[in-house]
Amino acid sequence: DLVRVTKNSGMAMFGIGLSTAPVGQRINEAAEQAMNSPFLDVDISISKGVLLSIQGGKDLMLEEAATALDLVKKRVGEKTEIIMGTSLDYSMNGKVQILILATGVKTKYDVRPGPGKGYGEDIDSVS
Repeated sequence: DLVRVTKNSGMAMFGIGLSTAPVGQRINEAAEQAMNSPFLDVDISISKGVLLSIQGGKDLMLEEAATALDLVKKRVGEKTEIIMGTSLDYSMNGKVQILILATGVKTKYDVRPGPGKGYGEDIDSVS
């Protein structure tokens, strides 16, 4: 799934959300946190692909995963391929974590490969 979403898709950025709110609120909170994460500082509506990972405890409900998928679908474009997966971690009872990997996005930051500040210097000497 990861290769399918990232292959030939350009830049990828991710966002993470974690919620301990009550069932019925936590999935919305975690999804909004993930989509508005400072790591995901891009407009995901133009993304080519999205990998949506939902993790929770044994209390994670199928309808919560469906809600998260619907929230992401509303934010991305119609042609965006979304692959969703869920996993259970018994240590996460009462919690939900969402990871979004959006590919084919554009960022305001210069991330071109090549020499930049500190290129070729030891990491200790870069300010």
